[in-house]
Amino acid sequence: MQQEQIEFLDNEGRKELLSATQTGEDLYRLDGTPAFAYEVSCNDLVRVARGDDGQLRFVEVVEKSGNRTVRVLLNRFNLDSELGKAILAFIAELGCQHGNANANVLTITAPPAVDLQVIETRMVEYGVWWEYADPLWDHIHGND
Repeated sequence: MQQEQIEFLDNEGRKELLSATQTGEDLYRLDGTPAFAYEVSCNDLVRVARGDDGQLRFVEVVEKSGNRTVRVLLNRFNLDSELGKAILAFIAELGCQHGNANANVLTITAPPAVDLQVIETRMVEYGVWWEYADPLWDHIHGND
């Protein structure tokens, strides 16, 4: 099947292109982890629409993969630092994948078997700025 780039817009209007593999007429499986888009993760099946300019644009998630997305902001350290190396070792030990498509954001793909609370606890211990991108904080903790 054909691989293409799908355009996502975040809630601040930033555009992000993610690689995806076509699985049907308007269905694609995401190959990467988003740096900005929310409520989508690597391997999710998404529906797209082709814009007048030919660009594929995200419409909706059709089927969740079970993967979850956590993001860490790299504003006070980089991945070559002691802290960066510790975070990469920690997530690798858990069986998570990571990406760094945006130089300021480390994206973590947590497979279904990984307890997100373990990641949350460690990121708090490290004192880094992080967020749940899929699922969102409110979906995990409610509105507290």
